[in-house]
This record gives sequence, structure tokens and C-alpha cells, in this order.
Amino acid sequence: MAEPASEAAIEGRIDAERPIQTHLARALLPIVRAKRTGAVQLVTSAPASRTQIVIADGHVVFAESEPDAHALLQHLVRTSALGSPQAMRIERKLLEDRGWSGMVKASELAVAEAQVPPIVALQAISEIVRARVASALVCLEGEWKYKDDPRAASVPRYPVPFEKTVLEALAHPACAPAFEKALERYARHYPRLEGDKQENSTLFGLTPARLRTMRLLDGAHTLTEVLAQSPMGAVEAAALIAGLTMFERIWWNATPQPKAPTGTVAAQRAVAPRPVTIERPPAAIEELRALARPPTQAPASRPASQIRMPTPSPGEP
Repeated sequence: MAEPASEAAIEGRIDAERPIQTHLARALLPIVRAKRTGAVQLVTSAPASRTQIVIADGHVVFAESEPDAHALLQHLVRTSALGSPQAMRIERKLLEDRGWSGMVKASELAVAEAQVPPIVALQAISEIVRARVASALVCLEGEWKYKDDPRAASVPRYPVPFEKTVLEALAHPACAPAFEKALERYARHYPRLEGDKQENSTLFGLTPARLRTMRLLDGAHTLTEVLAQSPMGAVEAAALIAGLTMFERIWWNATPQPKAPTGTVAAQRAVAPRPVTIERPPAAIEELRALARPPTQAPASRPASQIRMPTPSPGEP
């Protein structure tokens, strides 16, 4: 199915040398905030993979990579919902007629031909989708492209909580040390957490250790002190702080600036410009931010992308 020629893709690169500034979460954040509908294609070389992440109305609802149909069938075999011979037969059928999503097709065949209960298939595919999104967010190198696509609204939805999944992915041993290293230059700065406490708890899926660490982000402790006192350990705490920085919830101050006490009159509080001590995101991210503006304010579009966006309606070929 051909792409609409009028829509241009926005693209960027994840750079391991600048993980906070170029991470995939930085690209997804303005798409989520602007409640866009479309898909991100992520291509990585180590390991070689191509992943598609679908966003509908600002929610991450689906993700898939080439191995996921096989992973789904193996999951059903491990949980005794499907026999190995049945799984092999379904895989052969997928080679003949995969459709727009091998994983969805595999789940449909498991229900129709192997009497796998629909709720079991639903739970399995939801787990594979969450794992695929998390895997994409662990990547420290790769190239991504995003494009608005109304077909994404027709995709079966397996919602993945965005902020919580990002923070969990950043804590993965494969990438957390990179964020600790990236924050070394801010060791003597005083990070301060912004945002409503209840909202933060809901968005970020707080554990007791994560909550205690966030309480240290009061503008009165240096980064070194926060990492030393965090019950999460320095590496995982740095990954958490990096994630909060990506979400634009951290002020990085060169001097102590604790929050004003409750009840302080707003006019009496010191007003200072927000320090830019974490480098600004690359131009591609600024283009993504423009998605939230009215069309007349959007920057000039890039040439149309040749990537195939994934999300046909159920009746489309």
C-alpha cells in the first residue's frame, strides 16, 4: 500500500556519545504530548533490527520487530497454551501469508486453529509488545523516522505506559552506565525535580527506592550527593535522573536553589531564567516539537520518506 505523498517523515539518530540528548524517548516525547497518530521506524545495527512503534492519539499502542511472531508462538508454547507442532504449523502459514503484522496474524491463527483462548492470546501479545517497546528504548545507537499516519488509529491496541516504560528501560544494565557517564560533568550541580507530586507518582510508576531518590532532587543536594544517598545505587539512580531530564522535569542549577516553602507568595519567590546545562536536543527534536503548533507555525518539511508505515485498516491488504 502506497504512502500518502503529502506527508513527510521526520528523522533523527540515536548517538551513544550523547545518550540524553538523542535518546529515542526524546523523539517520542513531543509526539506523545501532541497526541499525534502515526508510527516510528527504528533501525539498529548492533544487533541488526528494524522495529516499528505505533502511536495513536499520543499513546504507544503497538510495536513489532521481525522476530516477534516467533517470540509470541514460543511464549504460548512455554505456557502450555500451544503445542510445538501447532506452533511450527502456524509459522509455516505465516511464511505464506503474513499480512501487515506477523505477530497479530500468529495470534489469530493460534486462536482459530489451535483453540488458544482469546484472553490468553491477548495477554501474550501484550507482553511481547511491551517487551519490544522496552527493547527499543534500551538502544543507545540507531536511526529513527516518524510519520503521521491516520491508519495507526485502526491498529489493535496494546497500550504501553510511556514514561514508566522509559524509566524501566533506562535502568537496564546495557544502557544505565552510559547515563551515569553522561551526567559526570554535572556532578557539582544541584538537580531539582519539577511537577506535581501526584502526577509524578502516576506517570513514573514509583517504587519506594525511586520515590526516596526523587525526594533528594530538591535543589539543595548536588548530583554527587544524590547518587551517593540513593537506595537505588549510583548507576540506576543516574539513569532515573537522566530519564527525568529527558522528560524536562529537572532543573540543573549551578548553586543550591531549594524549592520555596509551602505558602510562600509567588511574587516573593526569586525568578531566575532556567539554566540550560544539559545540551539542547538536536534539530530533529525541535521539528518534532513543532508538531504541537498550528500548521502555519510549523517549519519547512523535509523531503518525503520512502519508508512504509505499517498500519492498514483490518480490511486492507
